[in-house]
Amino acid sequence: MRVSEERWALRVGFKSVLRNLVRKGGYDVHHYPTSCGVLHQEHLFTQLSRLKVNCVIDVGAHFGEFGNYLRVLGYRGRIVSFEPVSKSFSVLAQRATADRDWHTYNRALGANPGRLRIRIAKSSDMSSFLTPTEYCNSDFASEITLEEEDMVEVGTIDACYEDCISGIENPHVFLKTDTQGYDINVLRGAKSCMSKLVGIQAEVSVRPLYEGGTPYLTAIQFMADMGFDLTGLFVVNRDRHLRVIEFDCVVVNRTLCSD
Repeated sequence: MRVSEERWALRVGFKSVLRNLVRKGGYDVHHYPTSCGVLHQEHLFTQLSRLKVNCVIDVGAHFGEFGNYLRVLGYRGRIVSFEPVSKSFSVLAQRATADRDWHTYNRALGANPGRLRIRIAKSSDMSSFLTPTEYCNSDFASEITLEEEDMVEVGTIDACYEDCISGIENPHVFLKTDTQGYDINVLRGAKSCMSKLVGIQAEVSVRPLYEGGTPYLTAIQFMADMGFDLTGLFVVNRDRHLRVIEFDCVVVNRTLCSD
């Protein structure tokens, strides 16, 4: 979702400036209703506010698009971003330099600690531990072309969770994961602290992009079995026939909805 995050950040920033100018003239600006219902940024802003989120763990941060998106939305809590590809991480780290509550780590997160070989694609946001499917190679040929491979450090959310929340009183943690087919492995590495998460946003695939990637219904069921209920599915991209390729799936900790 990285490209759309950047676009929405720019659009939200522009709308904020426009609204302030219009208000000076005694008027206001409101969203025109759409057939898609609640837009992703409005849904996410509402969830972050309602859940009183003060720490976001950002896995697969790439250039920091999601962190920037959060700041434009008005989120002012801690962001902890993980990105394993060195070139992408250098951009992320530079972007976060001026933000005192945005921490960055040159590391992947998965089911188990260790080291794994990552395939670095021409379009670096499509780099993955997994091999592209025939469909992915066909429909995303220019983006998925292999540039190089690298061995990267892999940790787990369980192992780094306490460091992520260090110094935060009464932490309310939201997890975002976007790891090109590897998201369920990220969640498997959070079993010990899963019940402490207030919500999750995970990218799930409808069309198979990577060999061994988890189908979206299986991924949603996995999160349901871990105690999370679905609050929204937001289209990341579509093919030329308008078939959905990927969703951003937002879920909330079921214990928070018991009332």
